[in-house]
Amino acid sequence: MVLYFVKKFDELQEISKNHDYLILDFYAEWCGPCKKLSPIFEEYSSIEKYNNFAFVKINVDEDSEISDIYSITGLPTILIMNNELKILNTIIGFSLQKFVDTLESLITETIEKKNEKEIDIMNNGIFENLPVV
Repeated sequence: MVLYFVKKFDELQEISKNHDYLILDFYAEWCGPCKKLSPIFEEYSSIEKYNNFAFVKINVDEDSEISDIYSITGLPTILIMNNELKILNTIIGFSLQKFVDTLESLITETIEKKNEKEIDIMNNGIFENLPVV
């Protein structure tokens, strides 16, 4: 539920410490498809079910450090990353359906991981000695 505007890679690293996923939007003010994506991207950053995602906007004209690191050549480009800054998915160009589908698959993956973790906890006998209520 947070929208960040970053210019330096160290800012991105800091943000990654507090979120499960980062959704990076590489854009330019002069880019028509970027302008179409911008309000949608910002709207999704405020949806509660995405509160473990950091939505990050990077203006490639203001500072090219991050876009150079990730070799961004087309706009808009969306990179989906985990909190270790590993790229999980890339969307080049404006594709609302692909953007939405990718976010939904991350939500599903997050829920599945949480359920697996809860099952592991129960299987390891953590609840074994608790009183029955």
